[in-house]
Amino acid sequence: MKKQDLLKKGSSIALVATLIGSQLMTTIPFNVLAAENTVNAQAVPYNAVTVNNWAELKAALASTAVTDIYFSADITVGATTSVTSTTKNIHGNKYTLNANNLNIELKTANAVALVEDLTITNTDDYGVFWGRPDGIEVTYKNVTHSGREMMFLPLGHLIVDGKVTSTATVYSAFWGKQLTIKDNAIANFTGTGTDRETIYLSADSGVLTVGNNATLTTRSKVGSMYGANNTTIMNYGTIDMQADTSKNIAIYAGNVYLRDGSSLKTFTAEKTHESILVQNGSLFAESGSTLDVTSSNVETAVQTGSLLKLANGSNFSITNLGTGAALGSYSNATDVIIESGQGISTWNVKNVTKTMPDASYPGLFNAKFTLSGYSNPTQTNMTSNNALFASQFKSSNIGKITGGSFSSKAIGQTKLDTVDSDATTVTGTAEPGADIVLKVGTTIIGQGKAGDDGKYSITIPKQAAGVTVTATATWNSQTSDATTVVQKGTADQDAAKKAIDALFTDGTKTDIKPTTDAEAIKNAQDLLDKVQDPTVKETLQKDIDKAKELLAKKAVDELFKNNDPTSNAIKDTTDDQAIKDAKKAVDALEPGAVKDGLTSDLEKAQLLLDAKKEQASADQIQKAIAEYVVNQLFVDNDPKTDAIKTTTNQDAIDNAQKEIDKIKAPNLKKDAQNNLNRAQQLLDERNAATTAAAKKAVDELFINNTPSSNVIKPTTDQAKINAAQALINKVTDPTKKVELQKDLDKAQNLLDANVAVVAPTANAVTNKDKVVTGKGTPGLTAVVKIGTATYTGIVGTDGKFSVTIPVQKADTIITVAQKNATKTGPSVNVKVGNYIPATAPIVDEVGPFQQAITGKAPAGAVSVRLVVNGVPQRLVEPDANGNFSFYSRFVSDGTVSNLRLKMGDIVTVDYGSKTPANLATSVRVSLSAKPIIDTVIAESDYITGLVPTGTQVLRLSINGIPQRTVTPQENIETVTAGGIGSNGRFKIYSRFFKDETGVSRKLQAGDKITVDLGAQIPGDTGTTVTVIAK
Repeated sequence: MKKQDLLKKGSSIALVATLIGSQLMTTIPFNVLAAENTVNAQAVPYNAVTVNNWAELKAALASTAVTDIYFSADITVGATTSVTSTTKNIHGNKYTLNANNLNIELKTANAVALVEDLTITNTDDYGVFWGRPDGIEVTYKNVTHSGREMMFLPLGHLIVDGKVTSTATVYSAFWGKQLTIKDNAIANFTGTGTDRETIYLSADSGVLTVGNNATLTTRSKVGSMYGANNTTIMNYGTIDMQADTSKNIAIYAGNVYLRDGSSLKTFTAEKTHESILVQNGSLFAESGSTLDVTSSNVETAVQTGSLLKLANGSNFSITNLGTGAALGSYSNATDVIIESGQGISTWNVKNVTKTMPDASYPGLFNAKFTLSGYSNPTQTNMTSNNALFASQFKSSNIGKITGGSFSSKAIGQTKLDTVDSDATTVTGTAEPGADIVLKVGTTIIGQGKAGDDGKYSITIPKQAAGVTVTATATWNSQTSDATTVVQKGTADQDAAKKAIDALFTDGTKTDIKPTTDAEAIKNAQDLLDKVQDPTVKETLQKDIDKAKELLAKKAVDELFKNNDPTSNAIKDTTDDQAIKDAKKAVDALEPGAVKDGLTSDLEKAQLLLDAKKEQASADQIQKAIAEYVVNQLFVDNDPKTDAIKTTTNQDAIDNAQKEIDKIKAPNLKKDAQNNLNRAQQLLDERNAATTAAAKKAVDELFINNTPSSNVIKPTTDQAKINAAQALINKVTDPTKKVELQKDLDKAQNLLDANVAVVAPTANAVTNKDKVVTGKGTPGLTAVVKIGTATYTGIVGTDGKFSVTIPVQKADTIITVAQKNATKTGPSVNVKVGNYIPATAPIVDEVGPFQQAITGKAPAGAVSVRLVVNGVPQRLVEPDANGNFSFYSRFVSDGTVSNLRLKMGDIVTVDYGSKTPANLATSVRVSLSAKPIIDTVIAESDYITGLVPTGTQVLRLSINGIPQRTVTPQENIETVTAGGIGSNGRFKIYSRFFKDETGVSRKLQAGDKITVDLGAQIPGDTGTTVTVIAK
């Protein structure tokens, strides 16, 4: 413990001892309970351990080094144990310590211990952290206890913090010298044994202290508390004690202090002795405190031996339910001081259970007297500011006395409700239980009594308007009056108001009753017409107008479905008469927005009714259409045949249903729907038969007619499988169809496994074909492979197949085979041939050294072949118009590949090696035809002319000096330099050229223009002309 804490604790104890030593103490300067804090302020080195069994706990208790013990499990004590250290704290962490009828003892004087957050069970007569040495201080915080006794500290101090609950089954919850309930703490002690009081302060000068906002509650088989010589109770909080027998609180030569804001409530069922005994001591109830004592004995309820002071501002109620008095003394005479700012009330012995006191002394009150004895006590030295009290109060006759908030209050103010000339009953409020007298002047016109709720109702004769009625209430020797002047009666307007109010469901007048009709409103109007007061009449008339509006609205709303005009649909019961009745209610309204709105809704209802009538006519027409469509489903177009046509399918039935659905009136649908339902049933039966037939056909393909056998019958062949497939194709149930198809596929696979697969026959394929055709085994798959690509098709029942492929080039090798589900048979190869049109190609003239051979093939030609002197050269594809052009600058004789065309060579164009002779075209290379040059005029921009088609290069020379060359162009008109067209026409740019002197100029008359085939072509291949003048 720190030095400053030691000083704080020592000074606190000294202060309490000084205060307790003075019976004249009236206040305490500060609350020592809040200032003291000795737990967890240790001088020894801090050392904590965690335990989860008895061995660990025992070791920690025995260790002088360990100050704090933390539980991590429930533990049962294995042996009575002693603690010799001066500081020991148990932190239970909400676990349980089973004391096992053993105990843990503190052996060192002035030891300080703590037990918190722990449930303790099965304690013996001593408890956990008990001890005999002087000065031991133990704090229990948030502890729940059960056992023979919670704590035995004969010379020690128990501090309760948080919430501590104890059930002591034999002895006391606390047996010791000092018990403190800290500020805001809660102590609930129950004693079920009969050997000791629940709180037993056995040492002289014991102290029970209850802190601010703290609560101490005891429930005892015998007395709640015993205090030895010079015991003190210091209460700042709440004490509530009950005992089945014996004195509830018994203190011998001590004092009880009830501080401001505190409360002491005691009750004992003991039939002989008092509820509170402070022998030769005093009980002080300060201002702001509450003392509530109840006993049931032949002696007095409270006994003091020095002074009983009930200070002004205190609240007290002392009651003896038995035959004894409330106040008495033991063993010395006691002075009694009673003060009250609200007066006091007394009940005679045996009258204490009555509501009303036998005597009340209201107002500022004080009295002082002396009592001697506890059975028929003697009263002397009476002084009081209330002469009546001083003269008639006899303590031995008083079984109950109250003051402060418990004292009887002054009579309540009497109130008298308004009375009019029609009234035969007067009502009002007064003090509950008071006698009520009604008078006009001195004449009594009625009498009665206020009920427990203070209300009264008394019958009187009718009184004239202007008469004054007085109501006088008498209670507890007190009276209270109220008067009222009789008003003129309002029977006519009351009757009208009652009738009008009856039109509505409640006082809000937002809805009328179901029984409210035009007749009820008229009757209310008739009563209102009799009212004379114009203001009242105007107000009530508004209510009648409101009822009319609500009735009209109800009538209009009820024309519509869900009573809602916004639904835009009227009820089936809405007819012309209903609309007419609603209109009558609307017509009764005054002009305005409400009437306009209801009129609009009426018009809507009428339009809807008219439309409904039109719809009924339309439904008749649709009914005829629907019945016609349904009848078409049946044989002879007659449902009575009870047989549907072979052409009737689900689509036909669905279409018929759509026609029925177009009928709005349900009753008109009935016959057609019934017939359609029958058609659906017949179709379902037919489909079921189809499914059954298909299943039978599939099952009979297998051994024992069981597909799960996975073995087909020897008689199963492709024809039977095909027949079963045809039946499956007719099944309409998709689920059944999938199941049957699965079994049929199984049969097909099994059959395929048993049949040998042979090579197919494949037809010729050209480079124009998009299919491979041929013959094979029906039902097998034809497999076509081209390189790494594979294409398949099914061999039909006629043994033929056709497999789609991309167009292939000539000479491509195609492999064709057949397969079933388990194996692939041998294959055949087909070489793609060139497509041969029905007519031969056209070949243009060819000259020596020609670099391109051109011509035209018939439409549809895929490719053409060039052959020179019988040696194939190359293939080309004609364009969309059939035009073709072969490269011929170099040709081959089969050995040498860079030969040039020469006069006499034979040039042939055909469609491939298999081209018949009549479809191949041959030309002989003849003497080269030179270019033809058009007339050239001076300053011409282009030199133009004509050469054989296929010419690849032309060269322009001017005056012997080469200028430029041109080559074939798709469109020579778009190329600035010029070119050779596909038709042999040419043009060569000549606007500027360089002459022999290197000067750039235009053409002049006399210049020599030469066009030839270029330097690569030997020989004289050119034509020369002279430029003429413009």
